[in-house]
Amino acid sequence: MKVIQSTDEAKTWFEKGPLSVRCQVKSASKVCHNLEEATEFFNLLNNPPVPGVNAIQMFFHCASCMPDKPTGVSPREWAQLEVGWTAHGFQVWCKRCEKNVVHADFQGAKLRLIE
Repeated sequence: MKVIQSTDEAKTWFEKGPLSVRCQVKSASKVCHNLEEATEFFNLLNNPPVPGVNAIQMFFHCASCMPDKPTGVSPREWAQLEVGWTAHGFQVWCKRCEKNVVHADFQGAKLRLIE
């Protein structure tokens, strides 16, 4: 099966007729049966939907100071975290402990910033 890696390739391929192709970007792939499916696949991977609400599924907390959290105080109220971009990715820093919580290295990958 023909493997294509862009919407432009899909347009060229589907002009030849109703042939299925494997749309692929890095480790993500899908069998596309028409130009609409291919366009949707590549658009979704290149511009994933970003919710307009807090969609965090797992929060960062400082393992050093969380045991000191007073009873009746939520982890959200207790947290004293700074989050920001670094030369390699982003870092979460505990202001209370003055130590690193996590430093995510994106290994040069380009990220789409949402305002």
